[in-house]
Amino acid sequence: MKARSARRRASLGVLAAAGAAFAGACAQIANVDDYSVREQSGARSCVGLALADECATCMQTECCPETAQCQDDQFCSSFANCLAACAREDGDCTGRCYGYSHASPKTFATKKWMGCAAKRCASSCLGCADLGPFGTDCTKCATTNGCTQANNCLKDPNCQGYASCLWEQCDYWVLDPACRVKCADLYPEGRERFLPWAAKIGGQCTNECRWGEHFECADPRMPDMPIGASDRQTDLTLRVVSGLNREGVPDLTIRDCNDTDGSCDGETGTDPDGIAHMTIPQSTATPSRTYTRRYFEVNSLEGERELVYSGRSFSGARATVELLWLPEFNTYPGLLQPGKGVLVVQLADCVGSFDPYALNSGATVLLSDGKKPLFYVSPYNPTDLTHESGPFAVFAGLEPGLHEVHVFDPLGQSVSTLAALVDDHTYTLLYVNFPFTQ
Repeated sequence: MKARSARRRASLGVLAAAGAAFAGACAQIANVDDYSVREQSGARSCVGLALADECATCMQTECCPETAQCQDDQFCSSFANCLAACAREDGDCTGRCYGYSHASPKTFATKKWMGCAAKRCASSCLGCADLGPFGTDCTKCATTNGCTQANNCLKDPNCQGYASCLWEQCDYWVLDPACRVKCADLYPEGRERFLPWAAKIGGQCTNECRWGEHFECADPRMPDMPIGASDRQTDLTLRVVSGLNREGVPDLTIRDCNDTDGSCDGETGTDPDGIAHMTIPQSTATPSRTYTRRYFEVNSLEGERELVYSGRSFSGARATVELLWLPEFNTYPGLLQPGKGVLVVQLADCVGSFDPYALNSGATVLLSDGKKPLFYVSPYNPTDLTHESGPFAVFAGLEPGLHEVHVFDPLGQSVSTLAALVDDHTYTLLYVNFPFTQ
C-alpha cells in the first residue's frame, strides 16, 4: 500500500494539434486509501475512483456525474486506475498507461470524464506529464524538456477549453485530424497557446515521439473536415513567413480564391511582421475536396506570385493560419520555367508534424500521371536535393491547370488524393497535414 503523499493527484491532460499542428493528452486520477468523495444524498456515488488533495475537491464539486459514469465503464476505469498509480511527473509510468489504451477509441464515458476535468479542474489536476501520449519514451522526453511550455498552456482558460473539446469530441486519442480542426475553430486562442509546447517537443523529442511518422489515420472511416454555414464568416489571421528563415514577409497582397471557377475576393496586405487579416466565408459542403478547393493567392510588389492551399477547412468565428512564402526558392536553377508552374507539397503526418531529419523513411508523393518530384527538400538542409522522401516534395515544369496529388505513407499505402491549381510562372503550395482517404 502506497502512502498518500506518494500518490498522484488526479490529472487529465491535453490533446492538441497543430498545424499546422500536433496534439497530446493525458488524464490521471490518484488512488488514496483514506479519502472518500460522495455526491449529495440521493445522487449516484463518485467514490469508485479515489481522488486526492485539491483535485479531489474540484472533481467532487464539478465532475462527480462524469466520475460516476467513468467508474461504471471498464475502459475508462481501467485507464484511470492505471494512471492513478503514477507520480505527477512520472513520464515512464504515464507512457505505459497510454500504451495499454491507445489502440482503441475512447469510450463515451472516458471522453466526458476527461473533458470535464480538463475544462473545470485544470488548475487542480493537470501537470506537464499529461501531454504527449505517444508512448513511454515520448512522455519521458516531454516531461524533461517541455514542462514550462506545458504548464503555461494548461493554466490558460482557452487552452483548457481546447483540451476539453479534444477529449469530448474526438473518438481517437491523437489521430483525429478533422476533430482537431473543429476544436481549433471553437478555441483558436487555445490552439495558439498550445503551439509553443508542440514546437519545443518537436525540436527536442523528434525520435522519442515518432515526429512525422504517425500515419495511422489513413482510414476511410475517418470523418471529413468540418463545415460551417453558408451565411457565416470566419475572421482569419494570416502570417506569411519566409521559407528560408521563418521571418515574417511584409508588403504582400493576399486574396481568398476558389479553384472551381477562379474567383477571388477580399484583398488584404501583410504588415511589417508578415501578418494580415481578412474575413472569409466559412467552408461549406461540396461533392468532393471539401477543404482543398479554397486557396490564397499571394503577390509581391516585384510581381512574384504564389497560390497556397492551407490543408484545412474553416468552420468557426476565428482562425489563424501560417503560410510559407516560396518565391525565395528561385535560387534553385531551372525551377521556374516559361509557361510552366511549380507545385510544392508540404507533407505532415496525422498529428500535423513532420520529421525533418528522417528524410528517407517518410511519406512519398506522385502526381496522377505517375510523375515523381524533381526533388525532396528539408528546411533544415535546403541545399541537399538527393533524398528519396522528405517534408517538401517539389514538382517543376508543370502545365497550368488542376493537378491530382497522391500521397503514400512509409509502407506505400495511399493515404490522400488531393488536387491543386498550378499556374504559369507561379508557385503552388499544397499543405497535406491530414492524410486520410478522400
